[in-house]
Amino acid sequence: MRTIIGSICMIIMLLGSLSLINNEKTVENYKLPVDEHERWEIGWTQVIDGQEIVEFVPKGQTVEDWKEMITVQTFDYKVNTKWDIDPYSLMVVCRRGDEKYGSQIQYVTIIDEPSNVIYEWYAKDCPEVEDQDEITRLYIENNHLVRMAYVRKGERMDEKQRLKWIDWIKN
Repeated sequence: MRTIIGSICMIIMLLGSLSLINNEKTVENYKLPVDEHERWEIGWTQVIDGQEIVEFVPKGQTVEDWKEMITVQTFDYKVNTKWDIDPYSLMVVCRRGDEKYGSQIQYVTIIDEPSNVIYEWYAKDCPEVEDQDEITRLYIENNHLVRMAYVRKGERMDEKQRLKWIDWIKN
């Protein structure tokens, strides 16, 4: 009896996860900036436990060895209630986790609404995190918490590049 119930629960979880899958995972489907379509490819995807992750890297890079990366994560509230958190609260949790690094990780809030948050964080000379600059958006859409992020290793983005990725992530 337990085996049947366990199997049914597993099937329900898998079906719920499969509903998140974008069957045609292409750069165009994720609405990257038009001038960026040719430069990026999907490096890795996973759907598990009510969560879908898609990571894009520039052609010639991998998710193990990258200089830039775009990540799109979708957390399904229906499948896994541990993701039932609003975007602002999740940003606060991330910031609190990074407080131990002091000024080595800096946050700048760009949009600060309960269901839509855009922020930038930058790590410099942090012993546990490579130098990097990331722009992240957390928002609610169709009963999902969505995280979109563009990250670049090394120096901070120049203003033109920063505004380009903020504009993409807003829309």
